[in-house]
Amino acid sequence: MGGEGRRRRELLWRPCGSRRTQLATEGLTFRVQLNRVTARGWREADSVWQRRASVVAFANLSRKGDQNLPGFTEMVLDNCNHLLGSQERFAQTSVGWVLRKLSRSDQGRVIGFVEANLDRFSREALKKATKFSPPEVAERLLQAHLPSGNRSHRR
Repeated sequence: MGGEGRRRRELLWRPCGSRRTQLATEGLTFRVQLNRVTARGWREADSVWQRRASVVAFANLSRKGDQNLPGFTEMVLDNCNHLLGSQERFAQTSVGWVLRKLSRSDQGRVIGFVEANLDRFSREALKKATKFSPPEVAERLLQAHLPSGNRSHRR
């Protein structure tokens, strides 16, 4: 019955496959757009946990970048840019975590973002963000980080 039942389900659902895919894509687009609006408000919150959620909410989607929908990567980088204004550990590490995932789909933009904002990263967040970068790039960024004593309080 197992093989026969599976075959019957495949025959039944195959004609609907493209429509199911379209509905799933439309649903994802709607959820991401809704989350985009929500995240914009969260990043301004008083609570570090709510600010953190403004980027962490997109962590799993980040590995596909703009394949999710056009402008996704820019939205994530914008939220990360906003969070880098905070020295709180969990705000910083959330940025590193999301950038690490985003680097799977758009490594060049992530490296460019890190380079442009290097002085705003904690050491811990920088290590997270560059985890999947080419080793020579990660090493160069880590060497360039903390060249002066005025940022020595960062991890």
